[in-house]
Amino acid sequence: MKKILFFIPVIVLLAAGCNQSASNKKQPTPTSTSTTVSTKSVSNLPSDSDIANATTNRIDLVPGTYTDAKVFQLNGIQILSPWSDSSVIKESNTSPNFYIGVQNQENERFSIMSTPQDSEMLNSAMAQLKITRSQMQTIFGKYANNNYNFQDFVYNLTPTYLAQTADNNKPLVSSLLSLKTLSVTTLPINTFMTPSIHGFEFGTSEDKTRIIDFYTNSDVEYNLNTTNLSQKEIDFILSNIK
Repeated sequence: MKKILFFIPVIVLLAAGCNQSASNKKQPTPTSTSTTVSTKSVSNLPSDSDIANATTNRIDLVPGTYTDAKVFQLNGIQILSPWSDSSVIKESNTSPNFYIGVQNQENERFSIMSTPQDSEMLNSAMAQLKITRSQMQTIFGKYANNNYNFQDFVYNLTPTYLAQTADNNKPLVSSLLSLKTLSVTTLPINTFMTPSIHGFEFGTSEDKTRIIDFYTNSDVEYNLNTTNLSQKEIDFILSNIK
């Protein structure tokens, strides 16, 4: 997910006067994206319409077997690199910007960085809209309970869902749909889950660079960025984060 500062028009929300809150509406059902982009050159990025109409698709991780994997630590999480010749090229253990970059001799590399709390999607949306977590929960129910649920909710918003939204909530949902098109740069949006993490994987195995947002079970967000990695290598890294 592209980390940017976004603008959402500030609107006045009178949750108590809502005839129908989003928490009483059915969340948009995650389905396979109807529009995917197989190559992600600059000239072939998905359009805003493609992104707005896309929803998430659940995938299973299929890691390769790497017997000489190397172990690294970052802010209390364990990371396994699939390569025996892995070396750290950059590292920071200073809060809130925890970061590690790992590379092998074949110029395959990945980095994992923490996301400051004020940059997480839910907190950013509340700050821009100037509303509280309680107000968000009144409107969106369980989808505003934590960062992962809220990001999943936003990624499954579509123009069809907006059209079915109660009129008094339409400005807010429209703003969140705009946030989706600003945040997503590559399709499809896949979701995955392991015993330790769950998150969003963007793009396909054909892409040279990949972006993955993942959350720990305590709802702390990290970003994994990869270059020249196979899907099995990416799945190995994700499957072994603890």
